[in-house]
Amino acid sequence: MIVADHLMANFDRHTHNFGLIRNVEALDGYRAPPLFDHGCGFYSRATVEELLVGRYLWESHPFRRYPSQQLALVEDMGWYDPQRLDGFLDEVVEVLAENPGADGRFVEAVRGQTAKQIETVNDLAAERCAVFGGFGQVP
Repeated sequence: MIVADHLMANFDRHTHNFGLIRNVEALDGYRAPPLFDHGCGFYSRATVEELLVGRYLWESHPFRRYPSQQLALVEDMGWYDPQRLDGFLDEVVEVLAENPGADGRFVEAVRGQTAKQIETVNDLAAERCAVFGGFGQVP
């Protein structure tokens, strides 16, 4: 959840929009549900000018104030496969371009910022694999 929110620049993850699913018949066993409520992602409150200046910073929730602090809480990155994000930037552009209110400069600026977010997550995954070992084959 933290990694997905970081990739999407979702600043609205709070204690009422994530949870656990439990077996209702046996009332035991928990698992993570699908993620939901991403309406405040992909720089939805940023201006083109803010996005073009450099790395755009937002406040994150619920565990730490800033995204980098929150992302640092993720230790096990063995599940992460950077190749699964192949084509993700193109999909972001395609979806945002369907919004008649989003001009091309904004869409391209979001693409650039999202590329930086992917790079940050890839770096973290590589670091975690080097430090903790055995968590996968991240380049």
